[in-house]
Parts: sequence; structure tokens; C-alpha cells
Amino acid sequence: MTSVNLGKQHPSVYQSLTKLDAEVKAALATAEADPLLVELVKIRVSQLNGCAFCLRLHTRDALAKGETTDRLAVVAAWWESQYFSDQERAALALAEQVTALAVPER
Repeated sequence: MTSVNLGKQHPSVYQSLTKLDAEVKAALATAEADPLLVELVKIRVSQLNGCAFCLRLHTRDALAKGETTDRLAVVAAWWESQYFSDQERAALALAEQVTALAVPER
């Protein structure tokens, strides 16, 4: 699968995604969402989408916010691990259900 640099190849799409990201961040702040939970969901969605760039970015962000390497190591199999709370399990399950690119073609 070839990566696309949206900023260069589709600047208007990139600008729209940047605005959407800002709105999502504002909504998460208003909802006082747990920053570690948000990063776990981003990591799991990035795994499902097969986005290496996103995985690197969100893993670094999670570590900077205090996430543990043990939990990050098993987030791909969260349902088998005792590391995650009921709230985290629910969020990860929902993320898997709504992620459209669950199995990217290779």
C-alpha cells in the first residue's frame, strides 16, 4: 500500500482533516476524556488501519502522557489482557466496530 502525503497532494483535504482534528480535540477536552484512553483508542485504530506513521506518533504521545510499555505491548489483543479497565475495553471494542479500514489490503 502506497502512502499519500495529503498536505502536498491534496491540500484542501488535509486542511479539512486538520479542522476536524481540532474539533475532536476540543470535544474531548470539553468531555474531560482521559488522555491515556484517547491515545489507546488512537493506537488501536492505527493498528487496524495499518498506519505505521500513526502508530509511531500515537505510541510516542501515549508514552509521554504516562502510558506503560506493558499495556502498549498488548493493546492489539486487549480482550485477552487484564491490563485494561471496563471503560477502556468498551472504548476499544467500539473503536474496532467503527473503524472502516479494519483489514487493509497488502
